[in-house]
Amino acid sequence: MLKITTVVACKNWAKGQVAFVPTMGALHAGHVSLINLAKKTADKVIVSIFVNPEQFGPNEDFVSYPRQLEQDLLLLEQVGVDAVFIPDNNEIYPLKNKYKITPNCLADDLCGKFRPGHFSGVSTVVLKLLNCIKPDFLVLGAKDYQQVVIVKNLIRDFLLDCKVVIAPIAREDNGLAMSSRNAYLDIRDRDNARHLYKALQSIKSLITQGENVNKACEKYKNYLIKYGYRLDYLLVRNADDLSNNLSDNLVILVAAWLGSVRLIDNLVCRR
Repeated sequence: MLKITTVVACKNWAKGQVAFVPTMGALHAGHVSLINLAKKTADKVIVSIFVNPEQFGPNEDFVSYPRQLEQDLLLLEQVGVDAVFIPDNNEIYPLKNKYKITPNCLADDLCGKFRPGHFSGVSTVVLKLLNCIKPDFLVLGAKDYQQVVIVKNLIRDFLLDCKVVIAPIAREDNGLAMSSRNAYLDIRDRDNARHLYKALQSIKSLITQGENVNKACEKYKNYLIKYGYRLDYLLVRNADDLSNNLSDNLVILVAAWLGSVRLIDNLVCRR
């Protein structure tokens, strides 16, 4: 496995058909599922590890975000990644980030409402990484549903020659969507975390039986609160563009806190 640390070396590496998996490290089985999909998609796979400061708000966990580079590199070697791009901040932001991408839609909605500037930071670093690597395929996880929609729009609007491939959500045995931040959950909250996916499944069941989407969500807001959740949102949107123009193709979206940990999840359904 080749270890790349500079933008110049990264641009010189990518030859042939390439699939790219962007990460912030602290890798787990969910990342492995993305890598395995990438290996089926292209001849070569490159993974980036970069904890992007521009997508963290002033009161968020940039400093304490889990970092375990040596362990991550060992895992990537074991699963057969061809190259890993590990830039430092000066490589990605040589001009101290004088230029930023600001998504015109969705940036201030859903998670963007609670994390101002987050999707500007995500969009900016994704565009920079795609310009470095120029992959044929970008492999993303379905857990970050809003991020996936925004990145698809970015690639379309900037006319980038890259296809987005979406991997299904990888879940722990109790149904909790895998995330690096799950490590922050204490024993009690980890037990209660199983109720998040249960709520989504129950809402999906009600909607497919003809229940009003708002009523279905309202019922399970109270269910989650009972188990210690503090909700940012629990709602249903159009699965194609995340608009309020509801069709038969829907996605149930949730963002909620358990203790100090913010969890997000989603479940696509039809009515």
